[in-house]
Amino acid sequence: MRLLLLVISFHCVFSSLHAQQSFHARVVDAETGEALPFVNVYQASGKGCVTNLEGDFTISAGAEDSLRFSFVGYKTCRWKAGEMPGVVRMQPSALSIAGVTVLSDEAILTRAYKTLKNDLKAHAREKMLYLNRITIRSGGCEEMVEDFLTARSAVNVRNMSVLSGQYWTRTVTGEQMMSQLQYTNLHNLMTAGPLMRQVPLEDYVIQPFPPTFSSSFLNYYYALSSQTLQTDGGGLMYVVEMRPKVDTWKDILYGKLYIDARTFHLLRFDGAVRGGGRPGAARHNPDSCPLHAQTGIHGSGEGIRADSSGRAGRQHGAGRCGGCRRALGKGRRREGESSEGHPGGRHRP
Repeated sequence: MRLLLLVISFHCVFSSLHAQQSFHARVVDAETGEALPFVNVYQASGKGCVTNLEGDFTISAGAEDSLRFSFVGYKTCRWKAGEMPGVVRMQPSALSIAGVTVLSDEAILTRAYKTLKNDLKAHAREKMLYLNRITIRSGGCEEMVEDFLTARSAVNVRNMSVLSGQYWTRTVTGEQMMSQLQYTNLHNLMTAGPLMRQVPLEDYVIQPFPPTFSSSFLNYYYALSSQTLQTDGGGLMYVVEMRPKVDTWKDILYGKLYIDARTFHLLRFDGAVRGGGRPGAARHNPDSCPLHAQTGIHGSGEGIRADSSGRAGRQHGAGRCGGCRRALGKGRRREGESSEGHPGGRHRP
């Protein structure tokens, strides 16, 4: 009887160590304390998640499971799930100067542009599966569309087809309100990137890598600066910042590009779209819409994940996302956009 009880006791302890639990933490920059959105959090088993706009994440894991935190421009760190602090601090990649071949900002961007063009040519027809969420908050109403879609993924996301989805709404008073989501064009944001092709935004937004790309174009529209970072594997990465230099009637896309110093592949893009002024219209302080895109090289070529904030008042571009409520769940083809959403509330298929 003692032996039986002892075996059962050890079995219970062993099982508890491997039981799946829910772990929550926030990821921040170790130097500035600022929250880091879109950090990849992986388990050894291959499961993982991405931090939200506030740097928060929740993951199911065993207490002894190792969690790996990775983000372009930061040193990778690891924690056992059961020992992970409530705030995970990631160290920025170290600056590297000695022994680095000096390239001008224009030369770096020119090589990155050529690499992106080659990627598009080689993988133009390849597709990936995406989970898309659009959230809009206006007054006392909050709405969200969540759907699964497929899209061509080389260089920029395009040619999207909705597979299935749902519409969700919540009001403070509980009263029925007119949908604001169907009058927005937030679905266009997923197609945004430094090089945009075959999407409506290509004609309405000044992009870093247009078909007419040249050094004179860069110097006219953008103020450039760069630095070189050392990656975890000992390699180098260029970080080129592009800031708008002129006021235009078009919207303009700008931000930071993280570029592999050996292959000149674009690894990450953090930027924003600044609203332009229309001819003959009164000028106002431009609205800005933040954008984050992170690419990954895999067996089938270049894939891109784009995330953007879909909050009310941050709208830009052309077109409108009409009839979202009717299109979802019926397999109809419609372009969608990936944005940070918060599930919950009342759902309607």
